[in-house]
Amino acid sequence: MGDGGTPGACPYLGYGLRLQREFIGPILRDEPDVDWLEVISDNWIQASSMELESLEQLSQRLPLVLHGMSLGIGGAGPLDLDYLTRLKTLAERLRAPWVSDHLCHGPRREGHALDLSPLPRTRASLAHLLPRIREAQQRLERPLLLENIPQPAAAGAAEMDDWTFISEVAEGSDSLILLDLDNLYLSALAQRRDPMELLKRMPAERICQLHLGSRPDPGELPEAENPVWRFFQSALALIAPVNTMLEPTNSLPPLSQLLEDLRDIQDLAAAA
Repeated sequence: MGDGGTPGACPYLGYGLRLQREFIGPILRDEPDVDWLEVISDNWIQASSMELESLEQLSQRLPLVLHGMSLGIGGAGPLDLDYLTRLKTLAERLRAPWVSDHLCHGPRREGHALDLSPLPRTRASLAHLLPRIREAQQRLERPLLLENIPQPAAAGAAEMDDWTFISEVAEGSDSLILLDLDNLYLSALAQRRDPMELLKRMPAERICQLHLGSRPDPGELPEAENPVWRFFQSALALIAPVNTMLEPTNSLPPLSQLLEDLRDIQDLAAAA
């Protein structure tokens, strides 16, 4: 890896799930058919060595990647170097091939409240973001993926649309993209755009991972009627192969339901 993560630094792992603490025992015991797991880094970054032992056991069987909400890549203050150091230590311990967070303001220093609102789509935002992303990636010593936030209809102050902005962030910082398909689809609806046309404008070689929402409730919206799942199937013509993670939509479904949903999206991908 050079000054930052490059598209070639993103290995293809297959189809994964968001790890919950209550899933660790069953996954270690039953070894279900899942290729990799996404770990919420903020839930483990201050864990004791003993608490991390179960995750280390998992990392010896399956790749674990880290996803967080506290990097504050678009925040006004300086990067939290202590947080980055702890995040790097966790990534090294779990042998995470990449780390991801959100393309947003991030935590507010005074109260650690999360601000996941979209950043202004301006040249000034790009000038602020690019060196911060390069520095974070250099300190982590592994690719950094940034996730798209739902974007409402463009505000008057915007100098570019959402997808141009995301592309310029990735290209200009030599970072990668975590593309949330549900967020892209919602943004397209809000802007009265075709989600496929928005996807075509993004650098496919920099899309390292997808987030795809699970069914809202068991038995609802079979894949043939789920618009975002249909979009996922169509999107594979542009971006496959791509690491795809099934993300719980609302309340946390049982592991058995998530594994069933994961098999269904794999079947959709095979039929694409």
